[in-house]
Amino acid sequence: MISLRPHQLEWADRAYKILSENAIVYNTSLERTGKTLSSIRLVELTTRQRCLVLTKKAAIPDWHTAIDGYAHGKEFQVTNYESIHKVEPGSFDIVILDEAHHALSKYPKPSKTFLKVAKLVYGLPLIYLSATPHAETFSQLYHQLRLSPWSPFAAYTNFYKRHKEYGVENIVYLAGRAMKQYNLTDEERIKPIFSKISLGVTRKEIGFEHEANDVRHTITLNPNTWELVNTISKDRVMEVQGYEVLAETVGSMLQKMYQIEGGTLKIEDGMINETTKKYVSVSLGNTEKIDYIKEHWGDSDDTVIMYNYKQEEILLRAHFQHALIRQADRFAEGVSYKDKEHLVIYSMSWRTSKYIQRRNRQADMERTTPIHVHYLLVADGISEKIYDAVVEKNENFNGRYYTENF
Repeated sequence: MISLRPHQLEWADRAYKILSENAIVYNTSLERTGKTLSSIRLVELTTRQRCLVLTKKAAIPDWHTAIDGYAHGKEFQVTNYESIHKVEPGSFDIVILDEAHHALSKYPKPSKTFLKVAKLVYGLPLIYLSATPHAETFSQLYHQLRLSPWSPFAAYTNFYKRHKEYGVENIVYLAGRAMKQYNLTDEERIKPIFSKISLGVTRKEIGFEHEANDVRHTITLNPNTWELVNTISKDRVMEVQGYEVLAETVGSMLQKMYQIEGGTLKIEDGMINETTKKYVSVSLGNTEKIDYIKEHWGDSDDTVIMYNYKQEEILLRAHFQHALIRQADRFAEGVSYKDKEHLVIYSMSWRTSKYIQRRNRQADMERTTPIHVHYLLVADGISEKIYDAVVEKNENFNGRYYTENF
């Protein structure tokens, strides 16, 4: 059977006091510090008997391993947020919301997932788990906590009322239009409010020997690849394999530039019906990033390669039989690669929260070798600009960021 570490027992004891007083508690411990078992232990300390765990699909096996391996005396049912419609109302009396930021932090309007979860869990004790509850903005906290009538922001019946009290006026101009933004908040007022219901530990505090180190690798594109990148950037239109490729917005242009660097392209190809566009994805034939991986890490089972676009998975699996190929966002949270020596980021999404979560998948108390996360970048390419924003500046990259900075 699994034995808990001292820090997990201590966290559960302290969290129980918060939960008892507030009916909610937020486990903000950093990635790979054992939040799963700490939270199971917390449920064990309560008088509640039946716990619902909502998590990401990729994390379900690890939850079952922890639940089955620890003698807790409670009933657990585990499902992913996308399958919540299958959960029977009233079949649980306490809830764990794992990676709560993932599905519940949308603003200013709530996500569809939030509305479904709220119908099931409102009024029950809630245990939140996330190392990045507000990585992009404190505005992400409102809907997460609003699942409880005991939220510290419960007096504000919608996001806009809460933002009027704690938000900072922020107007941006895009294509000549003034657009109100809700990402800026009075953080110094919100931090002490959140700290009363949150509790976490760092890896350093509990004895981790190694922290992740980001490593840049510069890839040289061949002239034909650069021609495609430059054409879609300058002309916003080009022909590829018989398809007309259009980049009607800055965001579309940036996505296509990034895809071309990795050897694939998603192309709009008419309409399925009056409202739904049809797409086709193709491989372009350039393999600069793949060649670089083969040269430096080969095709070994101690390597994880993470990609962003679906067609990249097809391309990578055609070239690598032993390396573990994983989607960079879907497997950024709730999974462990502690036994893998190399983590290579072929491409990634443009959100800082995903970057923070993803880079610590190899961390573990028992790891004896340094952790290096390798990023494949193109000098003066869009991948380099994405890296500089997300990794160096901890800012989300998007069309507005590109327009304002380049």
